[in-house]
Amino acid sequence: MVVCSLEVEGLEEGRPTVLVGDYILVSRTDEDNEERTWYEGRVHRVLRDRVSLRFHGDFNVFRGTKFDVQFVFNRIPYRRMYHVLKNGFNPKRLLFPGTEHLNGVRSPTVAQRKNLVLCNRQLEEDDEQLGAITAIRHMPPGSVPFIVFGP
Repeated sequence: MVVCSLEVEGLEEGRPTVLVGDYILVSRTDEDNEERTWYEGRVHRVLRDRVSLRFHGDFNVFRGTKFDVQFVFNRIPYRRMYHVLKNGFNPKRLLFPGTEHLNGVRSPTVAQRKNLVLCNRQLEEDDEQLGAITAIRHMPPGSVPFIVFGP
């Protein structure tokens, strides 16, 4: 596996939009169009103005080599969005949960509060924040989301 870094102008502004997992095709600029070989690299890290790509071991690169680059439209995020909408998406439960959506939710116990390992020791003195953290940690899977404000 070969790891390369590619500088992309406009990446900070979102032009083009590049996500981890996307494919980017590269080909040497000096090759003829008939003999051109396109190598497929997978984005495994996106930084401010560059992306880190992983290529198959057949791909080799030397400093100063120029490449033509093609960004491939990734359909997977759109497929996932469509799948959620098609298969029982309940926006009211997520956006405006009511008491009927809180079945099975219980207040945290004192034992659950004491078992928490906190990174910030100042939270031990704030009962409201400690209660919120304990409740979030012990929510069953598929529960309504929390919106947390503050430090």
